[in-house]
Amino acid sequence: MGFFGSVTLDLTVSGDPGVPAGLAGYKRDVHYEISLGGGAINAARQARTLQAAVSLVAVLGADDMGGLQQQLLRREFPQVTTAPLLPVSRISLLQGDSCLTSRPPLSVTQPPRDVLEELADCRSVLIGPGVPEDSGVLLRLLEGLPVHTLRLLQLSDRQLRDRQSAAALMGACDLLLINESEACVFAGRQYPDAAFATVRECCGGDVVLTSSRGVLASCAGRDVQRAACAVAEVRRTVGAGDVLAGTLVTGLAEGRGLEESVDLALAAAAIHVAARRMPNSTDELLAAAHACRSAECLA
Repeated sequence: MGFFGSVTLDLTVSGDPGVPAGLAGYKRDVHYEISLGGGAINAARQARTLQAAVSLVAVLGADDMGGLQQQLLRREFPQVTTAPLLPVSRISLLQGDSCLTSRPPLSVTQPPRDVLEELADCRSVLIGPGVPEDSGVLLRLLEGLPVHTLRLLQLSDRQLRDRQSAAALMGACDLLLINESEACVFAGRQYPDAAFATVRECCGGDVVLTSSRGVLASCAGRDVQRAACAVAEVRRTVGAGDVLAGTLVTGLAEGRGLEESVDLALAAAAIHVAARRMPNSTDELLAAAHACRSAECLA
């Protein structure tokens, strides 16, 4: 699951407060459908727009960008031509193995010391699939981040096929984002429910599972409820996933709980779909999320 592509949202959150783990202090599974594909640019851009209360967010993106994405990268983050990790309004973007960078690719090196130093103050880091592709280097990168940093992780199909290495990576993250097909690749199972159960057993923190079942729900404790109705029409929409991911990583960095951060991320995606723009502020997202909840309660 990458970052630049079509997106379908299907949120279901279920929790077990008795199991300590991850972001919210207990094991929680969040299901929303999202298919992204390569552009950490827009996720970083959305995080930068919302980052007023955030000391530092980092978005680590893959290098599988086409010409349009590379042009956008040069325009939005011109420093990337000389360094893979760059602060922009205290938002950082790492181009893993990009030809735009002058350093050796992360996939054949240890995580550079200056990369870990740059990430030392991060509250929340979103690591895209294949950054780096080498699972051993990625594991050392995850383990090298400070304990106060929330690690949001996506894995490539290639990484998921090496089940032992993928399980180690899942155990080292705070929040795993994975879709149905990727879960099946990892688990070797045909049915998503069984595959997701296998993923849960391996993951050290929370899990965000994407699916296409059309069930929109959120959770308060053990109770599963329907989620914001405004998100129901977010289907195969280019860019909405980037906005969602950028909002999610920012909400967590602001100290919000996982459920609230997901609510804001879904509201951001809905705004992007309806208005063809990125949300301008957290206040706008809070208002949109409240309106969606109110409308759902009246439905």
